[in-house]
Amino acid sequence: MAEMDQFYEDMRAGNPNLPKPKYGSASEVKQEAKELSRKIYTTRRNLVDLLDRHEATIRKRWLKKTGEQRRKTLSAAFPGIAAHHRPDFQAVREENASIVKNGRTRFYDAFLLPSLNLQDLSQPTNLLLFLHSRTRFAPSEFVNADANSVQLGMSSQAIIPVFLNCWTMYLIGQNTSQTYGRLVAWDDDDDAFDDMSSGVGNLPGEGLLVLQVQERKMRFLLECVHLILHDIPHADLSIAKQLPLKADEMLPVTYDRPSLQQDIIEAPYKRSMPFDLSRIDIFVVARLAEAEDHIWSLREDPLYFHEAALQRSEHRLERIKDKSGRPSSILGESDFWDSVLKNVIWEAYARFLMWNNVAKELEHVISLQSRYREVLRPGSKAPEDYEGAIEHLSYRIEKTISAVRDTWRTALPSSTHFRQSFIRDGRKIATKGKTDYFMFLLLMLSDNTQVMLTGLHTACDEIERVSTNKRQENERLTPYLAQMLSDLSLLGELQRQVSLRVAGPRMTLTASEEEKEKRFKTRNRPESKLAEILATPVTLSDKGTPLDRFSCPSRSTTQMSTRATQRAESELDAFWSFFDVCVRRNTKATLHEILKDVLVPRNIHRTPDWEVPLANKSNTDQLNTSTSDNEPLDALAELQRRTETTVISSEPSASQPKKKTRGQPSENIASSTDTDAQTTDDDETRPPPHPPITVPKRAYKTFKSLFGGIAEDEKAGEIPWTNFLSAMASAGFAIKKLDGSAWVFSPTDPLLLRSIIFHEPHPASKIGVNIARRIARRLSRAYNWTAGTFVRGSTGD
Repeated sequence: MAEMDQFYEDMRAGNPNLPKPKYGSASEVKQEAKELSRKIYTTRRNLVDLLDRHEATIRKRWLKKTGEQRRKTLSAAFPGIAAHHRPDFQAVREENASIVKNGRTRFYDAFLLPSLNLQDLSQPTNLLLFLHSRTRFAPSEFVNADANSVQLGMSSQAIIPVFLNCWTMYLIGQNTSQTYGRLVAWDDDDDAFDDMSSGVGNLPGEGLLVLQVQERKMRFLLECVHLILHDIPHADLSIAKQLPLKADEMLPVTYDRPSLQQDIIEAPYKRSMPFDLSRIDIFVVARLAEAEDHIWSLREDPLYFHEAALQRSEHRLERIKDKSGRPSSILGESDFWDSVLKNVIWEAYARFLMWNNVAKELEHVISLQSRYREVLRPGSKAPEDYEGAIEHLSYRIEKTISAVRDTWRTALPSSTHFRQSFIRDGRKIATKGKTDYFMFLLLMLSDNTQVMLTGLHTACDEIERVSTNKRQENERLTPYLAQMLSDLSLLGELQRQVSLRVAGPRMTLTASEEEKEKRFKTRNRPESKLAEILATPVTLSDKGTPLDRFSCPSRSTTQMSTRATQRAESELDAFWSFFDVCVRRNTKATLHEILKDVLVPRNIHRTPDWEVPLANKSNTDQLNTSTSDNEPLDALAELQRRTETTVISSEPSASQPKKKTRGQPSENIASSTDTDAQTTDDDETRPPPHPPITVPKRAYKTFKSLFGGIAEDEKAGEIPWTNFLSAMASAGFAIKKLDGSAWVFSPTDPLLLRSIIFHEPHPASKIGVNIARRIARRLSRAYNWTAGTFVRGSTGD
């Protein structure tokens, strides 16, 4: 014990905040582990007996209860149960840090059992999921999830596990009460230390915490069942056993539009699926495709470029007022706009490269998972190359999160609804006055200590919960902030999924920090080159301002509006031509030539010259001298005329699978200075039309509006976001809401080969004409849809 005290003091010299551990003896830990294991298995056996006979009755009775009745039952089963979601998160804010440390806290149960709370468990399905999973599957299958559930309590030092040196506790893969929680001394087993340090086994103190959590959860569930079956003798085993319900039979509520937030809320009550990152890969690939579309939209759509630059200009620190109440003196000057336009370019290409690198690391791990599927079993060591791949992925995620948070630190205080709460003092930005809870949550993402303490996924979860439940808070988020939150939330969930592979941090690593950093820098060379390019003195404001030069009508339905659109497109081409010339002058290549290994080539739409509508050919002479704002256009004919001009002509057909490994373009790459390449129609390279899709009346009307099929007596108005969701579902997509503003649409139709992400308009959930046009173009590129793709069904809404 004296040696351990000295060891602790030596460690504390380097980290004064290191908590003093509670020492335990091997005999004490063994005895406690044995007793907890016995209780867990005994309680589980009692629950299984009850569910075998009464599971359907439990389900029926629970669902018939009102919310208030459920809360009363839960409170009776667990006196003092927390009221709100993530009570540990609330406790960190409510309790002074000095009180929390060293295990002194008023909220010990909140830190130990954050999933036991009234808000989540009073929902119709969560208790049923909880009960089903904990009785139908062995306790060992929940070790990693239960160990990770107390990480906030441990990182805040509200919970300090017992310290027992030179022993390993085994939980994973142990499926009897005699072996579950067994202790093995390092001196007795040469593999015991390696098992502990690699995550196969546990530190004894952390293993005891898992056993304590599981015993308390099982006891709570048994008490809930007794209360629900209050009029049925618990010990009566004469009732015949029934076939166990399947998991989906336990759920009376189906979510037509499930969300990542719903997944996060349900996760503590469900069986953790085997570690398989392919489930989240679909979101990463969709995010990558979205980032790629963003790059091309900036080069193609003048209004999109205009809005992107304007939005970025509204998130600059120069807009925050100083002590004298004045914004920065350079606000609105050419230097300001040069920085804004460089930000737009940098963030577009850097975000694409960021998700491309995450996708590559993730794809490598998934391929190794497939290769080693037979040997990757719970309680066994994984191959070294697989462990190394996991570590490189974790490092990439960590670095990516850091990069996004760097942008967040400047974007949040300068955004429209928050800048009045900050003051600028030279280059320093400080808060003024008291911060409300929502602002406190948003500021947490800027604080390294807070993010490390709570975990990124926990912070994003709480932000999403508050913004979803309180509309006024959601309206304070700009679309720019909402998109960053979506990125951070997905990265946080990916980080969480990786962390669930083992019950706590691994102590021995396959790849060294030097190896991980070297690989990171090697794969980040395109980003470094991009930063180098944008660091060179280039005056973009001459070609990029005023932004009104990129304004144009939403739809080119008349000769006048067509000419206005063509002028704006010419201005946009001139801007990108100037930028590409500057890049070529400094680097001997255009940006797209530099990124040819990762950025898939594609074509750019340009508006063709005005043509007389087919229905009015007889009035050609009259139309040559006057224009009408109300002449109808045939939607399909217009779409066919709006042919794409080639910037880089080797884009793969939309009907062919798009590999995650970025393809090589043709060697003859045209820059945006190549006039011939910009004006040549390329209909022969267009993929064949998508087969007709029959959709209900409302969906047909939605797609008709998206693709511009507006009749003479109709008006192109806003499309409710819910109508768009329903239309996409009827066209063959499963829909899932991510945090922030992002929704991912995953195809169920085999002809639709990849997922796509769209952002819900913010703050009003209505799709305007400009957004509708962009959505239509992305859908056309991704799936080769046109206005003629959709056929109205004979029945249905």
